[in-house]
Amino acid sequence: SRKVNFYSVIMAGGLGTRLFPVTNYLNKHLLPVFDKPMIFYPLSLLILNRIKEVIIVTSKEDIKDFKKILKKGENYGIKIHYAIQTKSNGIPDGLKLSSSLIKNKDVFMILGDNILFGSGMSTFFEHIWKSKNSVIYPYIVKDPGRYGVVEFTQKGIKNLIEKPNKFISEWIITGLYFIKNNDIKYVTKLKKS
Repeated sequence: SRKVNFYSVIMAGGLGTRLFPVTNYLNKHLLPVFDKPMIFYPLSLLILNRIKEVIIVTSKEDIKDFKKILKKGENYGIKIHYAIQTKSNGIPDGLKLSSSLIKNKDVFMILGDNILFGSGMSTFFEHIWKSKNSVIYPYIVKDPGRYGVVEFTQKGIKNLIEKPNKFISEWIITGLYFIKNNDIKYVTKLKKS
């Protein structure tokens, strides 16, 4: 059994404005999808891939609801920590808020409202375990302008562009990231898009 030595961060903040009025009283990541809260889907993906340390980044108002449902993870064989995000400042902010727990470990990051499944998922995780670099999990869609888009060159990824006005590529960022600890320092240099 492979020992996985990094933290996972689940981003579960935001206002969920596109789902108003139901998200006026409940965090969108706790809304039911079939028979369980939405956050159980990314959490299940992490557990299936032997990830034992999870940090959930959410708002101060919503943290009590997450703790009521997930507690500290003991019912799932994992350890859950919580980090409070005061504003919806995106993924880099989630990494900054988690840095005191992350310390010198690598980070697997997933968005709490992503429901991902399929045969390619195990391949992605196998790639992560062997990778010496940070990794994102892109996917081809018909309407890439609605997402963060990956711009490629012959050598690899050139840029990530959030909801571009013109066509860049059909590859989008799905919300799965593996970030080597050495690359976390770059989040402080990013400008909000």
